[in-house]
Amino acid sequence: MCTYVHKSLNFENIDLETYCIEKDFEVCALKFNLNSIQACIITTYRAPSGNFNSFMNELDTILRKLYIPTLNTLSVVI
Repeated sequence: MCTYVHKSLNFENIDLETYCIEKDFEVCALKFNLNSIQACIITTYRAPSGNFNSFMNELDTILRKLYIPTLNTLSVVI
C-alpha cells in the first residue's frame, strides 16, 4: 500500500508496519505541512475476505495512536 505525495510538499512518513495484518488491516500514513497547516493522511485497506472486527480494532488503535488535537486528520478507507 502507498500514498503518493508531490515532491514539493514537506512530509514525514509514519511507520505503521507493525499494525498491518494481511487481508484484515493494511495501513500507511504520513504527516505533512501546507501553509502552516499540519495534517495527517491515513490510508487503510481490508480485503473483502478479511476479518471486519480485527479491522475495526486496529483502526481504533491507529487513530488513538496518531490523534493530536491540533492535527487535521483525513482517513481514507479503500
